[in-house]
Parts: sequence; C-alpha cells; structure tokens
Amino acid sequence: MKEKIKEIFSLSGVCKGDIFLNPALKEGRDVLREYYHDDHIIHAIKYFSRYDGYGELYCDLKAGFGAISTEVVGHFKNNQLYEADEILVQILRINMSLKNESGKNASSGWEIISERNYPEVKSVVRCETVADLRGLLATERPVIIFQNRKDEPIGGDIWSEISRAGHVGYVYSADLNKKRPLKTTWTLLTKGYAFKMTQLTPDDRLDKGDYIFLPKNL
Repeated sequence: MKEKIKEIFSLSGVCKGDIFLNPALKEGRDVLREYYHDDHIIHAIKYFSRYDGYGELYCDLKAGFGAISTEVVGHFKNNQLYEADEILVQILRINMSLKNESGKNASSGWEIISERNYPEVKSVVRCETVADLRGLLATERPVIIFQNRKDEPIGGDIWSEISRAGHVGYVYSADLNKKRPLKTTWTLLTKGYAFKMTQLTPDDRLDKGDYIFLPKNL
C-alpha cells in the first residue's frame, strides 16, 4: 500500500519489475513519462489463474515488450505470447528470459508465437482488438481480458456473439484516480487495492476501457 501511495503521488518515479524499456517506442514512453503500468490487469490475470484448469495456459495477443506477461508468467504452466512488431518481439524475448533466469519460474513454460492463437481450452487470454475478441468468443472456453484502447465505442452485434458464446461481460477498473489523490488515498487506507467488476447489459456499449468476459459456468 505504501508503494502504491508513492506511485499515485508520483514519488517513486520508477517502473516496477526488472525489465527493459525502449524509450523510442510509444509503450516505453508511456511508462517512462506517466509510470503507466497495468497493475489491475495483472491482478485479474493472476486471480483467474487460480480457478480449476485456468492456470494451464495464458495467452497474450498483444504482448508488447512484456510489461504484463513478465509479471504473470509464473502463475501459468504455459504462456503463449503474440506480438506483431519485430522490435518489440526482440525486447519481449529478452525480458521474458530475464524473468526466468533465476529458475524461480522454472515450472512455467513460455513461447513467442508467430500467429494469433485462440485457445479452445480453459485459459486466460488478453487482447486489445475487436477482431481478437470475436475470435475468442467463438471458442467459448477462455476467460477473456479485453482492453479497448481506442476511442470508438463497440456495440450492436457484439452482444449477439457474447450471448451465443455463453459469456458474461463486466467492465473492470481499479478505483484509483490520480486527479483525486485524497479520495484515492482514503480508498487505499480503507479497502486496500479496490477492484470493481460491474456487470454489463446488452444496452451497454464497450467504451474505451477494460473488460472481462467470463464463461457462465465460472
């Protein structure tokens, strides 16, 4: 909690984890300039890895340089990471190797895959595009972490696909706001790290933000 408060008030000035950043890339600049780090997404991925069978496989369809993947690799037996940018792939390979060199995650295997994979088994999958979301919904089995980073809201026929897949959708957020530091500090002191999952309805659009789609039997 102390480290989180320091981060909120921009006192730490460092990115968590022993990984490389490339300041020439947008992803690296985001971390260096804004200390941007998907703590709440990492928390969700680790959380669902504990459910029966879901710790077998983690798949990241936009792995970047590994800011998320390096933090969750030890929670899954197998990790499949896809990244289209060749420069990021090189950095990703180095960062994943750094996280595993000590042997503490020796029981976890990982590979950088050359094509997108939509697992048809119990798994936790993170994606950032509507095309990937639709592909994953067609497989029915995964826990889907969808980060819509674009400003265009998604609606309409996506709900028929969600319903057909048998998933339940939630908007997911960490109750932390740098623009309201006193409220955020109070939340941390009274609740710890407060995560919220609010169930969606077919009337909701998927605005820019983070979403979790769970199979109904979960």
